Amino acid sequence: MITKAAESKTNFAKNLVFTRNARSAWGHLLRGVKGATAPSVLLPSYIGITDREGSGVFDPISETASTYAFYKLDGQLRIDLDDFARCLQTGNLDVVLVIHYFGFCRNDMDHVSKICAAHGVLLVEDCAHALQRGILDRGLGSFGEYSFYSLHKYMATDSGGVLKINSDRVRLPQLPSEDGISLDSMGQYIKTNFSEVANARIDNFKAYLKYLPVLDEVKVMYELGEGEVPYSFPVRIKGGMREKLYFHLNNRGIPVTALYYRLIEEIKEDLFPVSYDLSREILNFPVHQDITPVDVEVICSVVDEFYRT
Repeated sequence: MITKAAESKTNFAKNLVFTRNARSAWGHLLRGVKGATAPSVLLPSYIGITDREGSGVFDPISETASTYAFYKLDGQLRIDLDDFARCLQTGNLDVVLVIHYFGFCRNDMDHVSKICAAHGVLLVEDCAHALQRGILDRGLGSFGEYSFYSLHKYMATDSGGVLKINSDRVRLPQLPSEDGISLDSMGQYIKTNFSEVANARIDNFKAYLKYLPVLDEVKVMYELGEGEVPYSFPVRIKGGMREKLYFHLNNRGIPVTALYYRLIEEIKEDLFPVSYDLSREILNFPVHQDITPVDVEVICSVVDEFYRT
């Protein structure tokens, strides 16, 4: 039938659900998977929690009464593929979550996707730290059947999330109105030039590589790969000095963070010692678009001052 004007809301539309935050998107998906019985979810063994914010990844697991297990990661937060395969071979898993920490991925996601498909397990990507351009083209968030993003981590709002749907495998329920995105966040999302945001963050990341003092005690975790956009500049602080450096920088007006300095209690240190080593050493320097390479040079000079004195 020939219509007077376009009527289909799905024709040439990206399959996205805009949510209050990434946590809401993840919970919305789990409620869809749940059905009559709670799903069984395989999670990475580096998940943080704070008294103020809870755990963005694990709280929806508890809220949906999902059962769970953890797979091992190495010192760069890469999947331990042997342990990953061992977990999948149990045959009692419904969902696998892969987290792209700090906006980086050092995993072969095509390979991970094939492993999950071979076991009939739903692959979900946590892209909360990854730039939203993965929503628009192939990149992080396009390998799993579902992925979710945190909009406010890349723009000047305090909320906003997206669930990207790459498969019709899960029948999603109606999104509760309280879990929907706010008009302010949606407006900011529409207005934000993410290409320019990406360029600013990449320039700041490169400035850290240029200006950060070369020290045995400060280990840069990642080089910047092609097409990658950093959420932060993560380093490992050796020698038990992370906390002292953290407070020294914050006292000088430099707001660094430590993701995740406190892990959820369900991740046991005797089973995942590498995760606990990371939680005691990682420090995240800011790269957001409101700072410049000149600011980065100042930050690095304060780090240098700390170690000199």
